[in-house]
Amino acid sequence: MKIISILLIIAAIGMVFTACNIEGELRVIYHDNGATGGEVPVDERLYKPGETVTVRANTGNLVKTGSTFAGWNTASDGSGTTYSGGVTFVMGDTDEDLYVLWPTQPTYTVTYNANGATSGTVPVDSNNYTQGQTVTVLGNTGNLVKSGGPFYRWNTASNGSGTFYSGGNTFPMGSANVTLYAIFYVPTPEP
Repeated sequence: MKIISILLIIAAIGMVFTACNIEGELRVIYHDNGATGGEVPVDERLYKPGETVTVRANTGNLVKTGSTFAGWNTASDGSGTTYSGGVTFVMGDTDEDLYVLWPTQPTYTVTYNANGATSGTVPVDSNNYTQGQTVTVLGNTGNLVKSGGPFYRWNTASNGSGTFYSGGNTFPMGSANVTLYAIFYVPTPEP
């Protein structure tokens, strides 16, 4: 009977300790916030209010098309507090949800200009490019012509003093919109 009583007391003490450990323990939960690839980190640790939390890095290589990972935020719309991996914060009284911060990268366009053509139409590039993305130059698909000279190539300057491109050439997008002008003569000397 004494052994059973001792076992019951030990079991009761164990339940009290277990209840103490569960009560007031909080989680940090990471959300991908619309990621198109990768995995959110998982923090298995349980925290008490006032404990220091170290924010996880993007260990699961989260990505989102058109955006760059910019840390974690306490609000899904980015209006809360932003944290980078390795930064610490003090745990409050509730679970902490951290959402990936996905600022949209600026995008730029490529516009084709007829540059005084007397007939035909300019090609239309409806893509939006981020800085560094490869642009493939379109050809003279609309049969642009100008009296006094045939279509030669595209140029970054309307007077032909910029960089020349033929259809199929590529270039990396810079940090501004690009206009390519139709040039209707063979410059001397030819570039």
